[in-house]
Amino acid sequence: MDIPHQISTQLEQLNQGEQWTFSAQELYMSHNDFNSLSILLTRASEKGEFSITRTQHNKPWVGTHSVTLTKH
Repeated sequence: MDIPHQISTQLEQLNQGEQWTFSAQELYMSHNDFNSLSILLTRASEKGEFSITRTQHNKPWVGTHSVTLTKH
């Protein structure tokens, strides 16, 4: 299953107001690929079906960025 389809499926399963947070590490993606995916999701969120919050973790043991999607 490709990642955009996986994300779309997960969003469909959320109820209004529910959130889903995921990271590059959880999706086995490189930092650059995850950044590209985040940009794609930011543009898709302009349709109003969900909002996106990007978080950068500065702690070395976390070592990744995460995205939180909130369904509208």
